[in-house]
Amino acid sequence: MALKILSLIAYVLVSYLLGSINFAILISKFIAHRDIRKVGSGNAGATNVARTMGIVPGVTTFLLDFSKGVIAAYFGGLLFSYLGASMGVEIINQTTGILICGTAAQIGHIYPVFFNFKGGKGISCSAGILLICDWKVFVAAAIVFLIAFIPTKIISLASISAASLAPIFIILFTKRISEWDIYIVVVLAVFLGFNAVFKHKDNIKRLLRHEEKPITFKKKEK
Repeated sequence: MALKILSLIAYVLVSYLLGSINFAILISKFIAHRDIRKVGSGNAGATNVARTMGIVPGVTTFLLDFSKGVIAAYFGGLLFSYLGASMGVEIINQTTGILICGTAAQIGHIYPVFFNFKGGKGISCSAGILLICDWKVFVAAAIVFLIAFIPTKIISLASISAASLAPIFIILFTKRISEWDIYIVVVLAVFLGFNAVFKHKDNIKRLLRHEEKPITFKKKEK
């Protein structure tokens, strides 16, 4: 039993370390030889990479950060499901594994141990977690994102909107295995959404002042 508990704790830590691999920082250093946290908005995320380096590096950053959430949540769900069943503990199951390990990866993305705890805002990584929670959660959040983004072209507004409603979608659509799941799901889902929204606090201030700018991409130099 003790070894199995340690295995779960170890994978949560691995999920955090996986999330701490910040691809925005790595791509900007290898391609542009600069720290993305010192250019543009200063955020180590896909949007700032797209703004300052172009659409291709931006999309690449998004996909790699997205994959962190997918990997951490998917294997977390498998491990928690297997070990929970073997221990006979219903509260340790696929749903809790997805959310706990996914949240650990999100925290790593926002506060990466490899980069002085200064990372991105967690949206790309969180999107991957939502997909593993349930495809309906991902689609619902994506629809909210597009509804907010298409008329405004403001990434932060769309991200905040999707992150704010994502906990509701998680609570509605994720599979319950035990009677205690609802309490754990509510707490973790709200925490997941809060992390992403809180990191946009400066964007929220600019939105309230009508100063937030729509997305523009760096043009190729002739």
